[in-house]
Amino acid sequence: MSLFDDIMEAFQIENAYKKWEDYRGFVTEMLIHNSDMHFMKSEGPTLLIVGAGAADDVDLGRLSEHFSEITIMDFDESLLDKAIEKYNLKENQGLKKEVFSVNGINEESLRYFTDKLRELYQRTLPYLEYEDVKDRYIEDFELRAIAILEDIYKDRDNNAKKEGALTGWYDESFQRIKDKYDYVFAAGLHSQLTAYFSYIMRVFENHFRDLLGKEVSFKNFEEALVLINEEEIPRINSRLISRAVISTIFGNELSKKGEETERVEGAYECIMDIRGRHTSENVSELYCDWPFDMDRDIVYNMVFQKLDQF
Repeated sequence: MSLFDDIMEAFQIENAYKKWEDYRGFVTEMLIHNSDMHFMKSEGPTLLIVGAGAADDVDLGRLSEHFSEITIMDFDESLLDKAIEKYNLKENQGLKKEVFSVNGINEESLRYFTDKLRELYQRTLPYLEYEDVKDRYIEDFELRAIAILEDIYKDRDNNAKKEGALTGWYDESFQRIKDKYDYVFAAGLHSQLTAYFSYIMRVFENHFRDLLGKEVSFKNFEEALVLINEEEIPRINSRLISRAVISTIFGNELSKKGEETERVEGAYECIMDIRGRHTSENVSELYCDWPFDMDRDIVYNMVFQKLDQF
């Protein structure tokens, strides 16, 4: 198994379906309740679930009884297939899958980033034997990692321009999602938009720490990710909102239990974006706990923000 495959596996919570049973029930009933409040048509509402993954946090079986059409969307098709199989469903008119990345970053992008950092790490190692230059080469590693990250996003936009987009990826990308849905739902999505890059970088951070026997922190890289989120998340939200006829529901990690003063990157930008540009008349908030990984005592304080289109 490659380093990238190891990293991707680390993002999967073992037995998440079982561990999240109560949370899944809460989220599922919330979606049904919210649609019952507004929807009047006899044929049943339609639903788009963005970043659905393996659907461990929503009960597709229960939702399929209520919604006339559900589209599950994720950049990882294998997870969508697992979701369909898990609930003994079939892909048909009532359930569709859409392989799509809302920020244009896919497995190919992440694998490229991992491979480039591994090459850079190997080139850096010989210089760490010299006390007078090793700190400079650690700094250089971080700067080059930031440059690789920026190039990935630039290439994404340049490729979109070649396909006819005026300014970049966001001009063209969501046009492929031609349908509108009565409800659009995205939970736990925004914290993952740059999380893979952050995790990959921490892998190498830990390698350097173990090798040098001292703390190594790539804070400049993390700040670069913050800037990306601040720029891109409002654009993503606008496009998700534009696909909803009745309501868009965003679910985000407000904080980790026990670390309430620490924000969750990506989730924070989404929460503040929705709060900042929409009035209390059409935005409501609901809170619950998400027992994300009890084996590591990780519980998130979740906030669900419902934005009505009327």
